Amino acid sequence: QLFSTVRGEKYLNGVPEPWTGDVVGKMHVYGITYESLANRLGWTKAYLGMLLNGKRPTSKARGRIESELDAMILEKIGCKKEN
Repeated sequence: QLFSTVRGEKYLNGVPEPWTGDVVGKMHVYGITYESLANRLGWTKAYLGMLLNGKRPTSKARGRIESELDAMILEKIGCKKEN
């Protein structure tokens, strides 16, 4: 099935959105695991994987994922995030 719908949101099933590649790339560069990011978000590793691999719609999750990942990177390099 090409399109799927979850909670009324339609998405291309199994086709990751382009921004997810940037997230996975940053995770790799800074040594951040799916598990550590998922824990930070309060999600399971499996759910985060479904989002980043195009198995679930991401429009509502994108901002949270990017924000928490950026905060983890800043912590890792010794900076504090300013509001």
